[in-house]
Amino acid sequence: MGICPICKTGRIVDKGKFYGCTNYKATDPCTFSLPKKWSEKSLGKTAIKDLITKGETSKLKGFKSKKTGKKFDAKLTIKEGKLSFDFG
Repeated sequence: MGICPICKTGRIVDKGKFYGCTNYKATDPCTFSLPKKWSEKSLGKTAIKDLITKGETSKLKGFKSKKTGKKFDAKLTIKEGKLSFDFG
């Protein structure tokens, strides 16, 4: 998928239920990973590549709130190694 945005040396690969860094078993392990599904929305390869290379996606449709059950649209970003929503 691309170079890990956190350690900059490992590669992000498909691990089955998620995408993860190949340096997870390195001397200085990298634990960065991205889910294939987030708030009941499947994340496509384009979204994962955008997160890895740009640090954010374009606005994605079809997320579902855990609290209200309502659907909503948002960008995804990586901040401090964590996936989060950007409603801006």
